Amino acid sequence: MALGRTTALLFASGFLVSGSFPLLGQQARCDGARIVAIEIAPGRPPFSGAARKWQVAARAIGLHHATTDPEVLRAFLQLRVGGLCTQERLSESERVLRGLPFIADAHVKAEPLPGNQVRIQVQTVDEVPVLAAGSIRRGAPSALALGNANLGGDGVRLFAGVTRGFAYRNGGFVQLSKYELFGAPLIGNAEAARGPIDSHVSMGVSWPFLSNLQHGSWQAAFRAGDDYPTVSRADSDDLALQVHSQRWSVSGTARSHIGGVITLAGPAIIGLHSRPASTPVFVTDSGLVSFPTTVYQERYSNINAVRGGVLGGARRISYQTVTGFDALFASQDVLNGVEAGMLVASGAFNQHGDFLGAGAMYAGRSGTRWLAATQIESEARRDFVMHDWTSTITSGRAALYYKFGEPWLLQLDNEYSSIVGSLIPAALAIGDPIGGVRGYAGARVSGATRDVSRVELRWARRDVFRRGDAGISVFSDAGTLRAGDIPFGENTTAQSVGVALLAAFPSKSKRVYRLSFAVPLRHGLGASGVEVRFVSGDPTATFWTEPGDVTQARLAPVPSTLFSWPTVGAGRPDR
Repeated sequence: MALGRTTALLFASGFLVSGSFPLLGQQARCDGARIVAIEIAPGRPPFSGAARKWQVAARAIGLHHATTDPEVLRAFLQLRVGGLCTQERLSESERVLRGLPFIADAHVKAEPLPGNQVRIQVQTVDEVPVLAAGSIRRGAPSALALGNANLGGDGVRLFAGVTRGFAYRNGGFVQLSKYELFGAPLIGNAEAARGPIDSHVSMGVSWPFLSNLQHGSWQAAFRAGDDYPTVSRADSDDLALQVHSQRWSVSGTARSHIGGVITLAGPAIIGLHSRPASTPVFVTDSGLVSFPTTVYQERYSNINAVRGGVLGGARRISYQTVTGFDALFASQDVLNGVEAGMLVASGAFNQHGDFLGAGAMYAGRSGTRWLAATQIESEARRDFVMHDWTSTITSGRAALYYKFGEPWLLQLDNEYSSIVGSLIPAALAIGDPIGGVRGYAGARVSGATRDVSRVELRWARRDVFRRGDAGISVFSDAGTLRAGDIPFGENTTAQSVGVALLAAFPSKSKRVYRLSFAVPLRHGLGASGVEVRFVSGDPTATFWTEPGDVTQARLAPVPSTLFSWPTVGAGRPDR
């Protein structure tokens, strides 16, 4: 099912209003009252039952829990001492706190005081901070990663892992993020990764647009790496081309109102330097082997581009607090309504003047038992000298959720990716871990257009393992791949079925631990039998994460990151 057809059916999003952790009582009315104090009481997870066993295991490897520092939480409040209290600021503060990855739930209450004054009371419950992921390939462990989502209670996320290179060098990665910098709601992140043949480093800092009460947002990011975009072929060894690149961007927006619509506008500067190797290499079982051909030289060249442009966006949205869509039973805040943004930029591209346009759109709506939503990101470039369009890169997701009472959830998904006229070497893999067909990790086929539909039916129950939630799901994927205009691309289809075991500790946690078994139904594509994968994460955090093989082809960052407004909604469970 193509994204365009799905989008027409699923133009909307929202959520079922439901309960959360029993914290403080009903909020008192506070409109217009002066805030004289803000008291913050962070709470640790209820380590008991099955969660107690996780705590013991985590401490044994140095991943023990520390309760969140109140100053970290204070930075994300939409309330300040000396300011005026409003119901909107109370509810927005509660929602923003609940959206932090290390907070399971939050409640913000105004306590009336004499003289039209109030004291703000904030109570939160931390998530269990343990992060873990791993995979098995060809019957042997191929990757393992461990981390802490709230190191020292300082809002620091540290995640590191190793991967087996088999015939190549072993790899590893380290990811570091910090929520709250200098007492402000700034988010900083850095990553260093070394793969079997590739490597990269990246860093960034942003003031994300977390609430319509903010005056604006800004972001700055940098990435440098030696990448090897790979064309996997069923009848031969993988073919890869080394690409050395540097990417950076700086953007900022200011908020304004047009009636009930929030608008954002501001400048953006984007830089890209890409230098592909002259010849590709075969990725064989014994090492890299040069493959002399002029196909890549004729198609791809060095890129040196710096562009300046304007960001413009509008959103008309609201939020609802719901339970039981992505996290098993946790509360999550979902975005209802529409938001859209566009980047218009021009500059020097290899001494040619050009125009780059990029857009992002999210739309969603929900009822009491259903949710329909879609998000699309796209870009295209116009050359002023050659008078042609190139680099038309598009990706997106459309989803439909339906709940059959508390334990049952039916989820339908369609994920679409396309790279047409790409100026940067790139190829889409049928087995990509984010956008591909589950069960086809290592499949030897690539193309320029990938369309994957999924269906998943989940059953879950609370307090199965002594205050831990558990569930089971059955799923099936079906995807098509089209060769398009990439060198050595192929047309194919792939289908798979599978089962996943899910758990959350403690009960009502946002973090889901997922052990999946996916079986490919088509032979001859190089899939290595049953694919086993273990991941953990917060699937409620974002509606759409663009696959890395699509991002690799872009001339500009994904537009939603330039606006620095996180799109929250029903998240895709970590696969």
